[in-house]
Amino acid sequence: MENIHRHFLKIQFLSSGAGNAVLNSLFFWAGNREQNPLSFPAAAVDVFITCIFVTLLVTLPTVHFTRKALQAGMPLWEQKCRIDRLPGKRWALCLVLWLFSTVAMEAVIAGIYAANGWRPIGFHVLLLLKFLWCGLLGGSLGALVGAKYLRPGKPERPTPLHGDAS
Repeated sequence: MENIHRHFLKIQFLSSGAGNAVLNSLFFWAGNREQNPLSFPAAAVDVFITCIFVTLLVTLPTVHFTRKALQAGMPLWEQKCRIDRLPGKRWALCLVLWLFSTVAMEAVIAGIYAANGWRPIGFHVLLLLKFLWCGLLGGSLGALVGAKYLRPGKPERPTPLHGDAS
């Protein structure tokens, strides 16, 4: 991986992570202004909905900005890797990442509640956890989507600027 790719993916990780950490924490606070503790079923539904927002807020803008970077002359990432197994269409990629992130985060939240004896967890603890895991999840998905679209030969390749075929 070249330095230009590494730098681009770091920017995607940081911007996607920071944006998702702030936005999803804000949505969580706005949806629970009474700051009541949440039971496991309520937290599981919240995680399910949050994973939809995270994947949409990350996948679609990251695809757009990666396409713009490629149009501006960023070289493709030619090295073989496992990321080629992911779908190339943005909506299919979004769906796969949503399913994966939902299963992973539901398992994490179930583990947290199991460690707490399945008792409701306080609002501020969940807000902090949501800030951290939305940041990590959003950043990871942003870097993954960016890396996927830096690969050569994808079905949704960007068209050259101004119709230039070179």
